[in-house]
Amino acid sequence: MNDAQPQTNQLAVLPGICYLAAMSSRLPTYSLLRGPVALTHLLLRHYILPGSQLVDATCGNGKDTLLLAELAGTDGHVWAFDIQETALQRTAARLADVGLSQQVTLLHAGHERM
Repeated sequence: MNDAQPQTNQLAVLPGICYLAAMSSRLPTYSLLRGPVALTHLLLRHYILPGSQLVDATCGNGKDTLLLAELAGTDGHVWAFDIQETALQRTAARLADVGLSQQVTLLHAGHERM
């Protein structure tokens, strides 16, 4: 066996990353490796389909919850958990500002209750 042959089975381990590598010349560079949040959001945008049922285990300031609600669309739903009431209030306000409150259930509980 030739050691120089590509290991194609390694591509199947992280298909999203391989897809990004193949598509990197066509994607805006600001979205690629500008930290873990941008990369995670890029992967979420690729894999989450309209109608998805999703969980945000700690909604925090609501930015990720908002993204999940947008990606799930009107046929999907997001359940967002947080133990801090202020986090839930910020998330509720962010969702209300863009009219996505109906697609999200906010739960004042820790993710251990999922």
